[in-house]
Amino acid sequence: MARAAAPIAAALLGLAVAGGPASAAPAGLIDIEDRAPQCAKSGDRVLCLSDLSVHSAARVRAALRKARAALAASRTIPDADRAAALDILTRTQKAWRAYVRLRCEGEVPVTFTGGTGRNPAVLTCLRIHDERRTAELLDIAGMS
Repeated sequence: MARAAAPIAAALLGLAVAGGPASAAPAGLIDIEDRAPQCAKSGDRVLCLSDLSVHSAARVRAALRKARAALAASRTIPDADRAAALDILTRTQKAWRAYVRLRCEGEVPVTFTGGTGRNPAVLTCLRIHDERRTAELLDIAGMS
């Protein structure tokens, strides 16, 4: 049954990442200081990155609200299709959250097992994906 769900999840993720020109550029996990220069001189870099991660997650939630509002008010989506468009956005967001959790909290730590870079790498991964998703959601909000 898991194999049958994979194409559906992939299709939903495909919808989520089909951003327009405003989509965020790819970013690596190696340049942690460059991704958060305000944390480079922090006494507790992990705490600083954690705070930034909380703020980036809030930006995703705000962008999601804008995308939902834009779809709900869109003049280009027929009334008969509006509920389906909103449902797709909800399902795509849920699939995105699952992907990010598996990617950042599952795959990334494997590279840093036993090292002090694990927590900064996980937090940076979360922030990078939040930045990308925020851009995607704002693209949706701008297209409607």
